[in-house]
Amino acid sequence: MKPIPRKEVLRYLGCRKKDGVSEEAERLVEEVCAELESRCLPRHVQQVVPIAFRDEDTILLCEETIQSKDLFRNLKGCDQAVLLAATLGPECDRIQRRAAAVSMARAAAVQAAGAAMIEAYVNEVCQEIHQQALAQGKHDHPRFSPGYGDLSLSVQLLFSRVLSMPRTIGVSLTDSYLMVPSKSVTALIGLSNTPPDCLFTGCENCDRGEDCSYRREV
Repeated sequence: MKPIPRKEVLRYLGCRKKDGVSEEAERLVEEVCAELESRCLPRHVQQVVPIAFRDEDTILLCEETIQSKDLFRNLKGCDQAVLLAATLGPECDRIQRRAAAVSMARAAAVQAAGAAMIEAYVNEVCQEIHQQALAQGKHDHPRFSPGYGDLSLSVQLLFSRVLSMPRTIGVSLTDSYLMVPSKSVTALIGLSNTPPDCLFTGCENCDRGEDCSYRREV
């Protein structure tokens, strides 16, 4: 994958350009990013599945019924969806634990770099999905993950079952549906025959405003 976007790491750390970033912070971020890039091996698994709708908040997906008004809006017009799961693997968690034993600042930098790395990797995978969709005359919708809006985190169970996540990419779930390794992401990308109404994701589609310390410059 491409190098970890350093600006994103600083954003996760709450460092904004307008406030200035110290040389020490930039040096620490560079060290941590270089370590993760050399030791973490991102992996993913994906599968296209059919979807159907009931009412205004119910989706039929892989023989399961999911209730979510937010996901329903996201998938409007879709007849298929890509189930995607990605991870940085266990090494990132090990690096995080070692850093926490030495320095909280370094541990925070590892946490931020890991978040930026998995996000960048998933974005690359989604770009591949976009190209695949276009080649098939389809349009991909913005990715939507369990835990977003009113979509229950328990939907992780469906991802784990359909994608065989423990076997394919080594990702398991805790009793509270959190993923292990921690730097892992699941997402659902709708596929439709017409362009989606909304193409915005992340900060572009958030009404929190400029007071958010983590807001991306858009």
